[in-house]
Amino acid sequence: MISISEAIQLVLARVRSGPSGSVEMSAACGSTLAEDLRAEADVPGFRNSQMDGFAVRAADLSGASAKEPVLLRAGKTVAAGTGAPGHLDPGVAIPIMTGAALPDGADAVVPVEDTRSAEASIEFTSSPEVDAFVRQPGMDLRRGETVLRRGRVLRPADIGLLASLGRENVLRTVPPRVAILGTGDELVEVGKPLGFGQIHDSNAYVLAAAAADAGAVPTRLGMIPDDPGALEEAFGGATGYDLVLSTGGVSVGKFDYVKEVLDGLGVDRLFWKVAQKPGKPVTFGQHSDGALFFGLPGNPVSAMVCFELYVAPAIRAILGQSGVFRPTIGVTLGEDLKTTTRFEELVRCKRRLEGDQIIVHRAGSQNSGALHSLSHADCLVISPPGRGELSSGERMQALDLTAASGFSAEHPFS
Repeated sequence: MISISEAIQLVLARVRSGPSGSVEMSAACGSTLAEDLRAEADVPGFRNSQMDGFAVRAADLSGASAKEPVLLRAGKTVAAGTGAPGHLDPGVAIPIMTGAALPDGADAVVPVEDTRSAEASIEFTSSPEVDAFVRQPGMDLRRGETVLRRGRVLRPADIGLLASLGRENVLRTVPPRVAILGTGDELVEVGKPLGFGQIHDSNAYVLAAAAADAGAVPTRLGMIPDDPGALEEAFGGATGYDLVLSTGGVSVGKFDYVKEVLDGLGVDRLFWKVAQKPGKPVTFGQHSDGALFFGLPGNPVSAMVCFELYVAPAIRAILGQSGVFRPTIGVTLGEDLKTTTRFEELVRCKRRLEGDQIIVHRAGSQNSGALHSLSHADCLVISPPGRGELSSGERMQALDLTAASGFSAEHPFS
């Protein structure tokens, strides 16, 4: 039996970066960049107004105040997108809209709120600084500047940034394809009635959702009975996928055939059993075609914890992301927690902020079949082996299950 840290290293040692391909900007959100992106022009490319107001020469309004306002003659209004605005003569204030180009000679903008209008003139009650409310060329991005780096997961704001540069397509890492198989005679498809002793195949759905959330493209291949021949046919047919996930059939029961079937199909088994709770009976190997095979436990919480520890980091590594592990947060226990002394345990907890401390309590039953508590948990407190009990008030580290970004290049396990 190996440690979580050793298992993680064995998985990531077999990961290879995925191929890259072009994707349209409209479909690029959530993609992982496969290139560094640089600005090919300044953004904005011209001086423009930050406010609806008046383009002025700051020197014309020197000394203006509420007691001694200055009157300037009103010029022709300049709207955004109307082309070159011409020249601003001394003693003139040109009405200007937000985003419109400043006329030559103008060096400040005075907001409408700071003026009073007469028929042919504008009364100014304050003296602006040079460049007040003026956006300079390159204020947002300068030509040649690295805008986004390879390995970044594109967010909505990134899409807008790239669109401002006129990009129609970007180069992304092609999302890995993930096959998901459930094993067990007790499984029934969601939507069908249950017979006595049967359960719905929730693992297929939760793993598909988790794979998609990690950036992969999942495919559910159905449920396989506890029969070596059926398992061999199902696994043998899972070709063309980058990762193959199965649930159940990896422990020591009479009908747990998955390990032996994978061995027979030429999958090089790297480990079986990890010193962790939940999720000890997990197996991992690699086929000669490069596909990664994960035999996850059948209990839903165990399957999901193993996914978080091993599968999700593998997916992020294939995508070329520099941070592949969920970030950790420092937490303070709000209650005593009994844990196993034999393994590292990941305790499902809920947290709340009290002052400057994050206080955590159990999210519910820690049984490996209690998916409800994992659904309500927002962190997994890491209990090291050999402890047996964690005390209220103790400071611990926990995996942040709510993190959507800020993933770490280092795992937190000893």
